Amino acid sequence: MNKRHAVFRLATLLASLYILSMAFNESFLYHQSTALMIITLFVATIIMGLKQIAADRNKVELTDAVFAFVFFIWGWQYAVIFTFVYWIVIDLLRARQGYELIDINKALFHASIFSIASYLASNACLYFILNFKVGYLLRYYIMSGIFVGLYLLVNIAFVKIDYYFIDGEKFNFSTEIKKYLWINFIVSALISSILWLIYFVSGYTGTILVLFILVIIHYFMNVYSELIRKTELMNSLIKITRDIVIYGDFSDKINRLVDNLKNLIPYDICAIYFFQSQDEETQLPIAYRAPSELDISELEFNLSSSAVTAKTVREGKIYISKDVAKDSRIKITGKLSNYAKSIVFVPIIIDNSVNGLIAVAGGTKFSQFLSQGVIDCLSILSNQLALAFENNLIYKDIKFRAEVDALTGLYNRNMFDNQINQLTSSNVPFSFILFDLDDFKQINDIHGHIVGDKALKLASDIILKSIRKTDMAFRYGGEEIAIILKELSEEDALIIAERIRKKIEKAEIKDLNNYIRITISGGVVSFPGKFKSIEDLIRRADAILYSECKNKGKNRVCASINM
Repeated sequence: MNKRHAVFRLATLLASLYILSMAFNESFLYHQSTALMIITLFVATIIMGLKQIAADRNKVELTDAVFAFVFFIWGWQYAVIFTFVYWIVIDLLRARQGYELIDINKALFHASIFSIASYLASNACLYFILNFKVGYLLRYYIMSGIFVGLYLLVNIAFVKIDYYFIDGEKFNFSTEIKKYLWINFIVSALISSILWLIYFVSGYTGTILVLFILVIIHYFMNVYSELIRKTELMNSLIKITRDIVIYGDFSDKINRLVDNLKNLIPYDICAIYFFQSQDEETQLPIAYRAPSELDISELEFNLSSSAVTAKTVREGKIYISKDVAKDSRIKITGKLSNYAKSIVFVPIIIDNSVNGLIAVAGGTKFSQFLSQGVIDCLSILSNQLALAFENNLIYKDIKFRAEVDALTGLYNRNMFDNQINQLTSSNVPFSFILFDLDDFKQINDIHGHIVGDKALKLASDIILKSIRKTDMAFRYGGEEIAIILKELSEEDALIIAERIRKKIEKAEIKDLNNYIRITISGGVVSFPGKFKSIEDLIRRADAILYSECKNKGKNRVCASINM
């Protein structure tokens, strides 16, 4: 919160406290039945506030009708106090109901702006009464419109100012939201008029009965709207997940899934992880979408036993945090924390073990969109992905026997030729890394071919643990290792290549009583690029490997973007 924003919120709170102090000084209970009526109204309003009516991606509630009614019967003092207390209580209850951490500052701000709105709306109505002579019944119909209309307008003004101080930009309501504000105005004004009319005709008893009926109607409208919303979410989910369990190109499907999920959930960041090996310390996402300021390294997931977030994920339950900065059960650092204000972790469970993760994060819009319906959808998506992962493992295991180099565990040269021909002919974007072990001939000559094989195996193991599960590593020839990273930019590929280089540099091979260190050099290019053929792409990576790495001291990686 910046200084201007803090001053604005403090000024709003002080103004509301001043209004409250005036209200308390001038208010009193007429008799016991008044207190009973107010308590009944308060409970009914809380129920309506908790059971908001879902309308597309917005929520409609009609509680402002009750605030207007309180003003009509007992005056502005009660309306202000009633509104303030209601918004404190409802914000705290919604926080518990919506899986978010309790935010007293947020509750106080809401209570302040809405009580100020009640005060201004009440006084506008009083001004109308004093200055305009109209029929008794018509007066209250007009006042209903004035109160609800001004109440909404003041709230809109405060929201716009608050957003301006947060983002520094003018906040505009969408056409859809404006439509629901009009609906809210018309229905709330009508309900407040009806409540007053019933009270005028039949007193407290009739009003309580009508209020009870209103709460029942509101509740069933909430249930119906949530059911419709869930059905729409489920239908959308079925459309975007129906092909992920079928055999085929797993990487393409996961990337398409992440893209299509954006149409379902207004996320800023979405990443899918696959934890194939339980001893991995870190894991990069197999597919992700994020703001351009975040590269793949910012999304690396720490799987170590001491990692706070990993412990939460390993519980195997969906975890929602609507305030990441204050949540002690997760830890988000670096540039990612600027975008992940709220986050949902959905574990992917295979054979009773957490083998993957869907992480979806965002800002205010994402936080407001989260609901139980969305969580149900993500749970179904998790089950679908678990099945897809299992199918992919079976599929890869069948292919492994015919397409993998026995020594290194990498795919063989034939598999490389098939894959790169398929990708280039389909014009699928990918990045390509060509690695070569430094001084490999000397290792063989000095220490023997057994140590040379160990060096190749060590480098291959490190590479397989460092790349994503959708990437493919190949023994290209001799001591050369090629990696194809689908749907990944050259910048991200260079980050992964540098990580591999550092890990290999730190590794050691034991030969009798000696420890031998090895290094590796690599060239990185990406497709599509300025390449006339596959041979031209490989030749370019090879040229970078030798001219920028081997000839400049070895133990280096370089990409065409650096040249």
